[in-house]
Amino acid sequence: MPVTNYANIQALIADALARNDLTSQIQDAITLFEAEAASELFRTRGTETRTILIPSNPAALVVTGAASSGGLIQITYTPNSANPTLATGNIVSIGSVGGTTEANGTWVITVTSTTTFNLTGSVFTNTYTSGGVVQQDLGFATLPTDYLGWSRVAANGDFTSGCEYVAPDVWDEEFPSSITSPLVGVPRVFTVEAGFLKVKPATSSTLEFLYWAKTPALSGSFNWLATARPDAYVVGALEKLYGYWLKDFNQAEAFGRKKTEIFNQIKMQRFREFSNLRIRIDRSTYGATP
Repeated sequence: MPVTNYANIQALIADALARNDLTSQIQDAITLFEAEAASELFRTRGTETRTILIPSNPAALVVTGAASSGGLIQITYTPNSANPTLATGNIVSIGSVGGTTEANGTWVITVTSTTTFNLTGSVFTNTYTSGGVVQQDLGFATLPTDYLGWSRVAANGDFTSGCEYVAPDVWDEEFPSSITSPLVGVPRVFTVEAGFLKVKPATSSTLEFLYWAKTPALSGSFNWLATARPDAYVVGALEKLYGYWLKDFNQAEAFGRKKTEIFNQIKMQRFREFSNLRIRIDRSTYGATP
């Protein structure tokens, strides 16, 4: 029987199980196996994916007023339909506010209307006179929904000089926002935090993003794992069926050993690729280090 779809895999498992009373549990066993495989096969060749991300690069919003709102600073601004809509919890940078100079800085905001927001933790002190700009996050791109881990980031068309990773805990300190002269240009550093990829200098140009993706559920598409190793699905699901439903732990252990063997074979494929690599001087055009 050719193995080309979800039904074929279920049929193989049912044939190996040779029972009619657990047919409805086969799909649950496959789901449990897939959750384990997503973790075990992280950073293997089949999970490597390339996509294009477009970071946000909104223009600064114009401040038209600042007042007290229960003691907090409330900013009034002119919306820009081309910009992302402000939302409670956003982080913004404010600069060039006259009079209420205590508003200048980086803040978490609470949106109070379509044209106003409060600055969390602020204290209104001085009367507003004039001016001010609000800068939303620059260089933010939403991570793909199947993202598990990053591999490489680069400006589109410049993949030979990828961006350097910076840990989130030093991101703001080393690469602070600037209202008066936002750091914009070809991105050279990036970090990943709270579902976003962030790059500096900020850019609105596309980014090539190489990442490790969660293997899609077999119920939705015939994925790389089922194509390359359908036997992994069979023994993996049988391990769950014998362990969770039949309570036959000896049989479950036997299928588990076979599953682990298959996982190790898949992992070794990538290891063998790298075993042929040679050390070379960084940025050298003269081949391997002697």
